[in-house]
Amino acid sequence: HQDWCALTLLEREDRLETYLRQDRVRGFDLAQAPLLRLALFELETHVHQMIWSFHHLQLDGWSTALVLKEVFTCYEALHSGEVPESGAPRPFREYVGWLKTQDIHQAEAFWRKELAGFTTPTTLRVSGGAKPNAPEGSYKQLESRLSEQLTTRLQQLAQQHRLTVNTIVLGAWAILLSRYSGERDVVFGATVSGRPADLPGVEAMIGMFINTLPLRVQVEPDAELLPWLQAIQSRQLALSSYSYSPLPEILAWSDVPSGQALFDTLVVFENYPVDGSVFQYETPSLRVDDVRYLEQSNYPLGVLAVPGRQLRLSIPFDSSIFDDRVIGRLLGHLETVLASIAADLHQPLGAVRMLGDAEQQQILSLSGNT
Repeated sequence: HQDWCALTLLEREDRLETYLRQDRVRGFDLAQAPLLRLALFELETHVHQMIWSFHHLQLDGWSTALVLKEVFTCYEALHSGEVPESGAPRPFREYVGWLKTQDIHQAEAFWRKELAGFTTPTTLRVSGGAKPNAPEGSYKQLESRLSEQLTTRLQQLAQQHRLTVNTIVLGAWAILLSRYSGERDVVFGATVSGRPADLPGVEAMIGMFINTLPLRVQVEPDAELLPWLQAIQSRQLALSSYSYSPLPEILAWSDVPSGQALFDTLVVFENYPVDGSVFQYETPSLRVDDVRYLEQSNYPLGVLAVPGRQLRLSIPFDSSIFDDRVIGRLLGHLETVLASIAADLHQPLGAVRMLGDAEQQQILSLSGNT
């Protein structure tokens, strides 16, 4: 807890960025509890900046929203002079017990068939490298928001054709990854909630439930977009039956040589069945705004999609591997692919646009065309 009231706005911003940078580098010692830190900086009377850092082993995004909701409920009670009341959600150990009852041999048979013949991880091939002095594991994040019009269009198309926006984002990334890598058979990570519907009370449990599973997609230029997206959604449903599968075991069951990763990129679609207002909380006694969320993983690059009036796209990346300009261009290409999908679901995959008008015109000019 520090008092920053006497500092100028620029001094506060500088101290905040310094703290955040040092906090990320500090990380966590898994042998030392608790795996979380809280910092509270007083900016003005009754105005504070709070930083909550925690290891993903403890909480997933769904659980984060549940914890915040409980914190705010307790705060309101205390502010009113009342004793906070909390429910009694089922403990995380019940989920651990559920995991122990799952058939790992059935999962092995599924994944061996699913990944048969895939031997080389799909790697982004980009021009331009990272900054020479960027330390290894130094993560940054770029983000953008789709327009309300485009977001609404994607939502309408998903509803009309019984798709999810998540499926459309996965398809867009598969197309982009195929073009960047030059491969038609691509694999990337896709996160699943990991909360089994047959476990009573699982929606209110707090802990680390999400799992990352490999999603294998064939990107054939002549395939029609709509049935191809529907096939991706069907594949996702099939994978969900084995969402309990440990990723190291899946890697061991694949044909990828030992010592190599199964994939280098992953897609996260945050869609929690929790009231989203918890992140823009406001009552007469407490208001929470300007919420920022930065996730750091062991993967070189991720794609984070957050639904809302404007679909938010974020790309966290290892800056020792990728340059900011490369990621900025990649983010622009992802937006263009999504816009092209929204324009025509019946076009072949090969016709889906990746380049914006200005970039396409620049390439045509360099090739001598007009």
